[in-house]
Amino acid sequence: MKVLRTVLLMLALLLVMAAPAIAQAPPPLDVVKWSFPPAFKNVTITVVGDAGHNLKPYEFWKNDFEKVGITIQVIEVPFEGVYEKEKTEFIAATGAFDVVTFYPAYIGDFAGNRAKVLALAGVQVLTDEKLRAEIKDAFDKAEK
Repeated sequence: MKVLRTVLLMLALLLVMAAPAIAQAPPPLDVVKWSFPPAFKNVTITVVGDAGHNLKPYEFWKNDFEKVGITIQVIEVPFEGVYEKEKTEFIAATGAFDVVTFYPAYIGDFAGNRAKVLALAGVQVLTDEKLRAEIKDAFDKAEK
């Protein structure tokens, strides 16, 4: 009985000491100095993903984007419909979405059709040799 009372007393003491930390979020540290980039003029970025917490970062930063002239339009799709909606867009290549957020397990299906998807979107598909050559050229130009 004495041990139980001691444990309960210690838990109560711990709770009292932790209460201020639990009650409020820590203040921002502002350890990285930065400034907003130059303003864009009425740019809209359309983001699609499953409705829920995965799209919260876009909502969180929405006001900061608006300060530089970028509007974030978030399209929430029920989780069950994300795969079909995004796959359909990748194949149709209408350009409806600028950013897609998806469940990591889908990457195999999306990346497996990379050449077809990119070709439909009008993107040049680079072979490994072409990619190496372009990277080398970029580094060569940067060294000059």
